[in-house]
Amino acid sequence: GSTGMVLGSLLGGVLAGALGWGSVFFVNVPLGLIGAGAAFFFLPADQPSTAKTRLDIPGAVTSTAGILAIVYGMVQAPEIGWAAPGTLLPLLAGIILLVLFVAIERRVASPLVPLALFSNAGLRTGTATTFVFMASFGALPFFITIYLQQIAHVDPLATGLIFMLPSACVLLGTMIGGRLSNIWSSRRILALAWSVGAVGTILTGIVMAARGPVLLGALPFAVLSLAQGVVFTVMYSVATAEIPAADQGVGSGIATSGQQIGGAVGLAVLVAAATAAGHTTVGALTLDFTTAGMAGIVVLLLLGLLIAASVRSSAQAAVEAPHEDRKATAVN
Repeated sequence: GSTGMVLGSLLGGVLAGALGWGSVFFVNVPLGLIGAGAAFFFLPADQPSTAKTRLDIPGAVTSTAGILAIVYGMVQAPEIGWAAPGTLLPLLAGIILLVLFVAIERRVASPLVPLALFSNAGLRTGTATTFVFMASFGALPFFITIYLQQIAHVDPLATGLIFMLPSACVLLGTMIGGRLSNIWSSRRILALAWSVGAVGTILTGIVMAARGPVLLGALPFAVLSLAQGVVFTVMYSVATAEIPAADQGVGSGIATSGQQIGGAVGLAVLVAAATAAGHTTVGALTLDFTTAGMAGIVVLLLLGLLIAASVRSSAQAAVEAPHEDRKATAVN
């Protein structure tokens, strides 16, 4: 994944510069077809199952549509206002759909998301971490790209080249996170990584606000990217470490969903807050917009630090796991 980030940064700049920004969507079509075709050759065939279960289609539809409606409403708000029908109606529809989703999951025989799993403290903490991770670290490329191309007037190819360094640092950070997991607790690693990420973001934001040299901002950007890679590795370990083997697939799916939803909701909220704080619109982005966006990301990184403080040690998990298993059984 990190290697894909490095290549994508470069090739994305090439495509955007040569064919326009829309080309970065079309290139996913052949890549997706290659991935689908490769699955038939590299993935083992499905084994016949005796379990009489069906895919929870109502749950899938209501959850996806509900999240989509909420994100759409948040994206519309900076342009048309929070009180506009185009904002309020999608938000209301999204809330209703998500309430309906929870009701469906409580009653369906094979729920898409077994609600009993949320009695697991590790999964709750890990999913909260994945949500905040993508809402904060995941939003950085948006605001930094806006700054580079619309304020510093760096062309798309050069912007892609600039992003290769932090992308490579994310790759290095994932390996560092894996090594640290062998000697430190997850709480300690996450606390350090979130702190380094916050400091790096503050320094990057200061360089941007002062319109400093792009190369000057590259150093703190690289440092916070190392921290990003560390958090990425450890957060999934926290989310799934206490999940029973039979529920590992669902548990990791919940954590990954938290990451994807966090990216969509987090960016929508940050853009809305930045446009309000910067007294601008999405169509006329200014330095105040990027500065406010970076400040909002710092707040979210500090929230991640607070969540890290709630990560349990292995000893705590071992003591509390039997109680949580009985609790989950009772809920089921």
